Amino acid sequence: MQASCKAVSFSDGSTHDVQWYGAALYFNDQVDEKRRLSLRLEEFQDRDGYKAWLFGAGSLGTDYRDDEATLTYAYAATAKFEWRAEARFDAINRDGVFSKPDGSSTRTGTSLGLQGIFKF
Repeated sequence: MQASCKAVSFSDGSTHDVQWYGAALYFNDQVDEKRRLSLRLEEFQDRDGYKAWLFGAGSLGTDYRDDEATLTYAYAATAKFEWRAEARFDAINRDGVFSKPDGSSTRTGTSLGLQGIFKF
């Protein structure tokens, strides 16, 4: 999928026509009545570096690509409440986006999350 925005204003006063590209695949397995496993694979590409520049992770004109995988385990405790545990892994084609504990940068990042979802 391609997204385009015309005449986006940047903090340096410049304006640019911006294009981003992305794709995602989703796999879901309903293990049983209460448990579900999901896998999401995504690719995001910003060939001109606009998003990376906006978030301080690069400069204009520099290609930025993020490949991501998220694994989710969901448990429906009741019909109205679900727990979700997620692990997300990112691999980016440039340094400076993720930080290691020692302060240096790395091209990969991992995040973990726990969610409680109320359904009404």
